[in-house]
Parts: sequence; C-alpha cells; structure tokens
Amino acid sequence: MVAVTFAANQATVGGGEVMLLRTAKAALTAGYDVSVVGPAAPGGVVEQAAVLGANPVALKVTGRGDYARALRAWDARHRADLLWCHGLLPALATVGRSHRVVHVHQHPQSKFQTASLLAARQRADVLVNSHFVATTVPNSRVLWNWTDTPRPRDHNPGDIAVVGFLGRLSSDKGVVDLCEAVAVLLSRDVRVRLLIAGESRFVAPADASRVQTALSALGDHVEHVGWIARDDFFDAVDIAVFPSRWQEPFGLVVAEAMAANVPVVVSDAGGISEVVGVGFSYMSRAGDVQSLTETLSRALQELPTPAMTFTVKSSHDRWLANFSPEQGEARFLAELERATGNGVYQ
Repeated sequence: MVAVTFAANQATVGGGEVMLLRTAKAALTAGYDVSVVGPAAPGGVVEQAAVLGANPVALKVTGRGDYARALRAWDARHRADLLWCHGLLPALATVGRSHRVVHVHQHPQSKFQTASLLAARQRADVLVNSHFVATTVPNSRVLWNWTDTPRPRDHNPGDIAVVGFLGRLSSDKGVVDLCEAVAVLLSRDVRVRLLIAGESRFVAPADASRVQTALSALGDHVEHVGWIARDDFFDAVDIAVFPSRWQEPFGLVVAEAMAANVPVVVSDAGGISEVVGVGFSYMSRAGDVQSLTETLSRALQELPTPAMTFTVKSSHDRWLANFSPEQGEARFLAELERATGNGVYQ
C-alpha cells in the first residue's frame, strides 16, 4: 500500500485545510495509507483527519517556527512514499526532500512570499488552485478546488428579500461595500434585509471596528448571526453576495452557493470570475460600491424571473461539471497517481 502524508500549514481549519481534509478523504477512499501531520490543537485539522480515518500526527509545538522545525525532524524519521505539502510552511520546512508535492492555496502577496515559494519548490512540483494563481506562480499546474455535495435547499421566500454574506468580516471581503450598497437600496424603498454570517477573527482591530460601524448604521435592517453551517445560511437567504475587494485565489464559498442552487452576486476579484464563468450575469467591479449597488438591485428585481432561474441552473450545471466531489476527486486522484506512480516527484 502506497503511503502518503499530507502536511498542514496550520492547526486551525481554513480554506487550505478544508482542501487538505478533502484530499485526504479521497486518498483514503482510493486505498492509500494516509497520514496527516500538523500542530496539535483541539478540534484542529489533525483531529478532523483522524475522524476521516487517517493516521493522525499531532506535533506539540509553540509557534510556526517551532512547527516547521518539528515537522522537518518528524519527516526525516518517518519518510512516506509521498509528502503532500498543503501550504508554504510545510513546503519550506521540508526543502530538499524528494517525493514532494507543493500545493499552493494562495497567490504570493509579497516579494518575501514569492522568494519563499521559489525556495520551497526545490525537488517538488507545484499545484495551484486556479488559473488566476497560476499567473503569479510560473511552471505550476492547476488543480481546481471542489466542494462537498450540499443537502437539498429548504428555502421559503418572505415578503422582504434576504441578502446574505458568509465569510470573514473585513473590508477586503467587501463587507463595508455591501453595507453601503444595501443602505442605498433602502433609501430607494427596496424591501431588503441583510444577513451577515461570520466573525472578525484574524481581522485587525481597526478594520473590525470599521465593519461594525457599517453594520450598525443599518440598524434593524441587518442581522449578524455569527458562524453558522453553510447549508443553514443558504436556506436562510434569497441571494448570497460575495463582493470581495481582495484578489481571491479561488472562491470556494461561491462554488458552494452554486452547488446549493443559491442565486449569487459576486465581484470580479481574482479567481471568482473563474468559478462563475465567463459572462456571468451578476458580477460587479471589485471595490466599486455603485457597481455593486446596481448589480444587486438588478438581481433583486430579477429574482422571480426566468432570467434568474436560468442563471441559477446554469451555475449549478457548471458546479456539477467542474467543482463537484466527483470531478474534483477524479482530478486529484489523477495527480496523486502521477505523483506516486511514475516518479515525477523523485
């Protein structure tokens, strides 16, 4: 049985760790001997991997530098047939090791990160999660992310349209822009309510305060529910809006909304346009409140029309063809077989 170790970038479960767990699950189902190594943390990525049936390797460390050293030492003692590095830290920590995949979930955002990536790819092949990221990571190959299959949507429209946002509450995710757009619509007597799902975790205090001020300005027209299950969020909203200013490397939550047959309004930031496809009907310019306002206004007007129904169905079909578990796992397993079968990473 071929042994594969997936190395986590951090203990907590973010976007990259979600994909680590999905790749680990796919490899287990395909019959690989799978281990997952990462920092020890209650409820963290290693514990969740153990629930899937992977061999858990929880390193007791006190910071990222300590984790990098511990990971390198552990890997030197327990060499699997293949080491799959999910993120830059494990890739850098194991520079020089043969039989490696470096899986990049974000594009480099600084000269330091670019230099680190160049160093990390020594004796490894590099995979990225979108063609957008590939433009900043030369000689990489694209392995698109995929989502889980959602439960059937249970949504009952009300008299007031519910516009929802799910994600990190920060300006770069477009939350302030969305609040301002909703305020304009309310001033036009549009019957709309904003549902915000997420927290300000890992957000600078000044920016978190700015977002809170924008939310407070909407008064009773906004409800902040914190972190909730994605399926529950999709059940609760008429339209999901993802108005990011940040150059998103992929746009996983957008694909999840497409899977759930939820109408979406998005910005054109980074890899989002790659997820929704060329010519998507409800796309605004990133960072442009007027563009977001008019796009959202049009989406609300067309919500009960055949035009919106057609767009939602087309988006779901695009998810089936590109970002469903069947398609994503097949692409990943082809990469895994390539990595372990013909020695390209040796």
